[in-house]
Amino acid sequence: IELAREAESSGFHSLYLPEHTHIPTSRRTPAPTGDPERPEQYGRTVDPIVARAAAAALPALREALEDAGRDPAEVKVVPFGTLPDAGKLAYYEQLGIEEVVLNVPSAPADTVLPLLDRYAAFL
Repeated sequence: IELAREAESSGFHSLYLPEHTHIPTSRRTPAPTGDPERPEQYGRTVDPIVARAAAAALPALREALEDAGRDPAEVKVVPFGTLPDAGKLAYYEQLGIEEVVLNVPSAPADTVLPLLDRYAAFL
């Protein structure tokens, strides 16, 4: 509840919480970091290859929509799990993306609330 209140008071209009992961829970293969244990954050993020592929496909998606007689402006694409930086957000804006869902770790308030303050600078 505290996270939701702080996000709202900082100017964010949405708070998404993941319900499942796309990364296998089995440890038959090593964690992507090479660590013996999978970091907790990997259980709460989308597959970065899928997310990047979706962003790269935007121009083709817009062209396909136009070819089908649909207005691309009516289709909203929202990258999920974004770690914001000025360059990445400028790139998304250049693609016509107006909204992103930012990645917030599953962590105590003293970790998350300062992160919200840093993210708010991008609003």
